[in-house]
Amino acid sequence: MRQGRPSRWPLAGLALGLVVVGARAAPGAPSAAPPDAPALPGGGLQAWRPAPPAGLGLSAADCGTCHRQKHAAWSASQHAGAWSDPAFQASWRPWPNGWCLNCHLPLAAQQVEVLGGEAIPGALHTAARSGGALAAEGVSCAVCHVRDGALVSAGAPSRLARAAHPIAADPALSGAELCAACHQFPFQNHTPRHPFGLSDAPLQDTVAEWRGSAAAVAGVGCADCHMPRGAHGFPGGHDLPALRRALSVEVRPDGPSTVAVRLQSQGVGHKLPTGDPFRRLTVQLCAHRLRSTSDPCEDVVGEAIFRKTFEGTERAWAVLEDLTVPAPVEGSVAERTLNVPVRAPALGWSLRIDWLDPATTQALPPEAVGAVLEVGAVEAPRDASPRDDPPVGR
Repeated sequence: MRQGRPSRWPLAGLALGLVVVGARAAPGAPSAAPPDAPALPGGGLQAWRPAPPAGLGLSAADCGTCHRQKHAAWSASQHAGAWSDPAFQASWRPWPNGWCLNCHLPLAAQQVEVLGGEAIPGALHTAARSGGALAAEGVSCAVCHVRDGALVSAGAPSRLARAAHPIAADPALSGAELCAACHQFPFQNHTPRHPFGLSDAPLQDTVAEWRGSAAAVAGVGCADCHMPRGAHGFPGGHDLPALRRALSVEVRPDGPSTVAVRLQSQGVGHKLPTGDPFRRLTVQLCAHRLRSTSDPCEDVVGEAIFRKTFEGTERAWAVLEDLTVPAPVEGSVAERTLNVPVRAPALGWSLRIDWLDPATTQALPPEAVGAVLEVGAVEAPRDASPRDDPPVGR
């Protein structure tokens, strides 16, 4: 790409090539950067250095001794796999930017296991190792629950908890600001060709989307949906049943060679899709009918892609177009309709979620790349007689 010449990139074509993280100071993290790291504009996220109580370490395995249920739920979560997940490794290894690790491997001790020192934002750590047991835990208990020699909980600790270790209540633990540390941040500008910097455009904007939503007005926060009753499984964009509940689909003809595809959000407190910029919801229009999510759409006659696209130069990124489904706000329906040209009559449709940059997916199993959420039949034209369509399948 020539310097200064703008180019347009869809989600799947960002030159960044991976998830970039960090834009806020982490709770409990010092403000000073490591001696060999550049100063971060805008208070960029640094490695976290929590000090556990005497007798306890930073490993989640220590917590699991007593907190078996929560440890088991966390172990199966995306947080636990933030570093070891094959999809992240496939994205990060070709362009191992230190900034990414401050959320995917947030403890300084984890970074030392992998890098031999702390991550440097904007630097490419080409000598990164696989890491040890601590790195394998990704975003672990200590990241959220250890502060200054004590543990913290969102609610008042029990007598048993106070007897087991130093612990204090911190209501902020269940607030959106803690989530924002890794789910609300701007693009980093291109590195290492130019000095590390942060763009004005948000790369992940989930918490800001929530702040303007009906959910926020009603007092429904991140933890209410993603940690119901204090559960630690953190369901989100990879939870297929939750995604199916979150969306309704309508596909109908809108002229002789156009189909209208409408996605409606069902009470979600942010846009869909949200988070990682490569995520996209695609409705494929098929020349034949589909009866289940295992049926392939073999003859695609058109498709509607709900995603963000970006414009990039050598130095910065900006959001070019936003075709995601908006977050619900009071008094309105959260939906988006795309009018899709078709090269032949469409009889069926398939709704799919994809999580990754296609450039990184070739060596991954299909289930790590994305999944079909729903299939259905294209509705009859409104002036036509009803027809006997097959049922929607999963």
